[in-house]
Amino acid sequence: MMKNTAGSRIFWVSGNMRSAVLLGLLILGGSLYCQDSTRIKKTEKPRSPRTACILSGVLPGAGQVYNRKYWKVPVIYAGMAIPAWFAADMHREYDLFRDAYLLRTDGDSATTDNFPLFTDDQLRENVDFYRRYRDMNIFLTALVYVLNIVDAGVDAHLSTFNVSNDLSVNWTIRPGPDSRPQYGLRFTF
Repeated sequence: MMKNTAGSRIFWVSGNMRSAVLLGLLILGGSLYCQDSTRIKKTEKPRSPRTACILSGVLPGAGQVYNRKYWKVPVIYAGMAIPAWFAADMHREYDLFRDAYLLRTDGDSATTDNFPLFTDDQLRENVDFYRRYRDMNIFLTALVYVLNIVDAGVDAHLSTFNVSNDLSVNWTIRPGPDSRPQYGLRFTF
């Protein structure tokens, strides 16, 4: 190593060292060429939104399997099973209180009262309560079913949408013409 007149350093390599550096560059250059990041992706044919919607309508979650979004299937079934279970439970309670109310108000003195501690108004309130929440849970089950179909169609429609790393928004600050900072957004598509 020596300094030139400008003060920068110059590195000299001897003959044997030069051969080793060239051999290293050849080996390293070959492996760098093999690790090119612009691989050719296997092209997939676009998925049909109509097929995905029909599949999800016939069997909930089948459209998500068609779109290869397997993780959504248990979410869909849990989203449908939980309100369906609550609806069935609310329906049992509704039937119980409705029958008790009808037996109490039928005018026959020979019927036995299953809820002697409840007044007529309390029985009627329980009937209304359980009917309202049963209906709400049936609605939630149907809503998840419809959302399952919509999700499958939208996911199939957007299966060919470009989501590369080249899409970005950056906040930039640069000096303006009068040396004051200018703020802005830079979009990269």
